[in-house]
Amino acid sequence: MESDGIEAVDEPKATLRAWVAVIAGTIGAAMVTLDTSITTSSLPQIQGEIGATISEGTWIMTGYLAAEIVVIPMSAWLTRLLGLQRLLISAVTLFVGFSLLCALSTNLTEMIAFRVGQGLTGAALIPSAQTIIMTVLPRSKQLTGFALFTTGAMITPSLGPVIGGWITDHLGWPYLFILNVPIGLALIVMLIATLDSVPARLAELRNADWIGLVMLTISLACLTIVLEEGQREAWFESILITRLSLLSAVAFGILIFVERRHRNPVIRLSLFADSSFSASLLISFIFGAILYFGVFFAPTFLGTIAHYTSQQVGLAMLSLNGASMLSTPLIPAIQNRFGSRTTIAGGLFLLGVGCFMNIDLTSLTTADELFWPQVVRGIGLSLVFIPLTQVAMATVVPESAADASGLFNMIRNLGGSVGLAATAAIIDWRSVFHFQMISEGITGNSRLLQQQLQILDGKLGGLGADLAHSQAQSMAALRLQISQQGLVMAYADALWLFGIGLFLSMGTVFLLRRPGAGTGSVALH
Repeated sequence: MESDGIEAVDEPKATLRAWVAVIAGTIGAAMVTLDTSITTSSLPQIQGEIGATISEGTWIMTGYLAAEIVVIPMSAWLTRLLGLQRLLISAVTLFVGFSLLCALSTNLTEMIAFRVGQGLTGAALIPSAQTIIMTVLPRSKQLTGFALFTTGAMITPSLGPVIGGWITDHLGWPYLFILNVPIGLALIVMLIATLDSVPARLAELRNADWIGLVMLTISLACLTIVLEEGQREAWFESILITRLSLLSAVAFGILIFVERRHRNPVIRLSLFADSSFSASLLISFIFGAILYFGVFFAPTFLGTIAHYTSQQVGLAMLSLNGASMLSTPLIPAIQNRFGSRTTIAGGLFLLGVGCFMNIDLTSLTTADELFWPQVVRGIGLSLVFIPLTQVAMATVVPESAADASGLFNMIRNLGGSVGLAATAAIIDWRSVFHFQMISEGITGNSRLLQQQLQILDGKLGGLGADLAHSQAQSMAALRLQISQQGLVMAYADALWLFGIGLFLSMGTVFLLRRPGAGTGSVALH
C-alpha cells in the first residue's frame, strides 16, 4: 500500500492558538449535539412539571431538531454575513440564553419555543467547527483536527440520555439546560482569544437569496417533522403528515429551481459537481442512519426488555463510547497506511459485523452480551467518520469550506432522522408480525400452553385471586409475554436489515476519488 503524501514544504505550522480554536469549535459542536438527546431520558419528568402529555412532550425534541437542521446549511451564508468569530460568539451567547429560558419554562408552549430557539442559534456551531479546522490548520494537521471533531460528534448522541438521566435524578431537569452556561462562557473566552474578528458584510442582506432561505426552511422543517412524528401519526394515514410531506416536496422543488439561477445561492449546488464530495455525502447519509440507530437500539432494548435503569444503560453504553474514543488516535495512522477508501470500507464492514453479532437476541439478553458487538461497532464508527469527514473536504477550496461543511452535516443529520424513523417503523411492523405468527401457532390444545397457564394460575392463585379472575390475568400475562417475544424478534430483524445494508453500502467507497498530488490530503486507495 502506498502511504499518504503530505505536502509540507513551506507549509505554516499549527500554532497553539490554532489548536485552541479547533478545541473550542469541537466543544461547541459537542455541546449542541449533546442537547439533541440530553432530554430523552428526562421527558417524563419535564412533561409532568410543565403539564404536557406524552405525545405533546415529543415536540420538545422535534422542535429542536427541526430548527437545527434548517440552520446548518445556512451557516456558510451566515459566516459570510457576520464573519466566523462574530457568528460563533453570537450563536453561543444566544444558545446559552435560550438554555436558561428552557430551564425557567413553566408550560409546554414556552419550552417548545425556547427549544426551537436553542436549535436555531446552536446549529451554526456544528459545521463551523469544521470550517475552523479547514481555515486555521495546515493541510498536514487537518486529519488530527477532524479526529478531534468527530470524536465529540460520535460520542455525544449516546451520552446525552445517560448524562440527562443522571442530572435529572440528582439535580433536577432544569440543570440539563443550566449545564450549558459554564460551557458557553468558557467557549466565548476561547473564541475571542483564538479567532480574528473581520468586519460584517451586511450588504449581503440586500443581495441575499431570500426565496431560497424561505424554501430551505420550509422544506427541511417539514421533512424533519414528518420523519420524527410519522410513526406516531401512522404516516400517511394522518392528514398532517400527508400535507407536510407535500409541502416539503414542493418547497424543495422551488429551492432547486431558485438555487440554480441565483448569483449568491444559500446552497451552492456547484459543490455536487465534485463526484467525490457527492459520494461522501451519500456515505455521510448512511453513516448518520447507523449512528443514530446505534444510539436508539441498545438503550431502548435494555430499557424496555431488560428493564435497566438510566444509570445501568449508561454503563452499558461505555463499551461503544470507549471503543470509539480509544480507537480515534489510531485512525490517522491506519488511514495513512491503507488509504481512505479501504479504511472507510473496513469501518462499514465492522459496523455490519457488529449488527450481525446480536441477531440472536432473546428476552434474557443482558448488557454483557452487547459488550463485544458494541466494541466492534464503536471501532467501525471511528473508521468511517474520521476519514470520511476529512475526505469530504479534501477537494474543497477553503473559500467553500463553510458551504461544504454545512451540506455534509445537514445530510448526516437527515440520515439520522431517516434511520430513526426506519428503525421505529421496522420494529413496530415486525413486532406485530411476530406477535401474530406466535399467536397463530398456539392452539387451545397445546400442551405447552396448558403448562404455562397452570404456572401462571398457580402464581396468581397463591396471591388470593379466584379461579376466573386468575385465568383472565393468566391470559393477559401470556399475551404480554408473546408481545415481548415479538418485540425482541423485531429488534433482531432491525439488526439484520441494517447489517445487510451496511455490507451493501461498502461499494459506495469506490465513488470516492483520489485527490490530486500536492493537496496534502490523505490518499484514497
